Amino acid sequence: MANTSYGEIAHELSTDYVRYKLGLDTNTNPSFYAETLRRVGDQVEERYDLALQGLVCQFNYDPILDGERSVGVIFDAIFENEECSWGRIVMVYVFAARLAKYCQKQGYEKDTIEQLSRFAGSYVEDHLKHWIKEQGGWVST
Repeated sequence: MANTSYGEIAHELSTDYVRYKLGLDTNTNPSFYAETLRRVGDQVEERYDLALQGLVCQFNYDPILDGERSVGVIFDAIFENEECSWGRIVMVYVFAARLAKYCQKQGYEKDTIEQLSRFAGSYVEDHLKHWIKEQGGWVST
């Protein structure tokens, strides 16, 4: 993993976390990063369960009409005061997984769920990798 880029880790985390939360996980040996996100993400979800549930239901996502742009609006809202933190980065993944779960329950295709995973990974890579780098990288604590 030492030679893995920030973007590759962002996408790995997104794929792993969404699959983990949907019960599609076949990765019985997740990376250190994925294992940490699973643990912290579960804590965040437990703490903000009602707010996340309300946000996802209110969003009423339709992958055909909405797509990456509308999901990006939600991700942008997480950072609307321009302050970044590890907790907010975790929230990007948590929201993507919650939205994927909603899509799964609505009967959307597997491609839609994988698309949400890509949206989250791309968002972190495109908007947050510089902040992550400034913090010393993914393993900075």
